[in-house]
Amino acid sequence: MKYLAAISLGLILSTSMSHAMSNLTVSGVDIPEKVFQQCAGSKNFYNCAEQAMKAM
Repeated sequence: MKYLAAISLGLILSTSMSHAMSNLTVSGVDIPEKVFQQCAGSKNFYNCAEQAMKAM
């Protein structure tokens, strides 16, 4: 599932955001699907995901 999310992120997000995301993925951070769904529409996906991950 995380591979699909990573692909979706690349398609949905702007270049800078997907670059930030790929940095996260390279670090081995697995973004849960519910975090992805919660933040998918966010202008700043990276910060949204980071906050959501901390809240879990």
